[in-house]
Amino acid sequence: MGLDLPGSVSFERLQAPFESASDALALARFDARLRSSPVAEAFVLRAHFHHACAALWRAGEFVQI
Repeated sequence: MGLDLPGSVSFERLQAPFESASDALALARFDARLRSSPVAEAFVLRAHFHHACAALWRAGEFVQI
């Protein structure tokens, strides 16, 4: 059982918007779960640390994690 699309609509044209919507939904669900989690603050601090290390690494600094 497949989906019959009209000839003027191609899967390649629809693939990017569907993937973007799916990613946005997954991120929204993750944010909602993180808000109610007891480890939310630690997760956010760790994410900021890794982001700072990545920024230093891109700037050419030696970063040891």
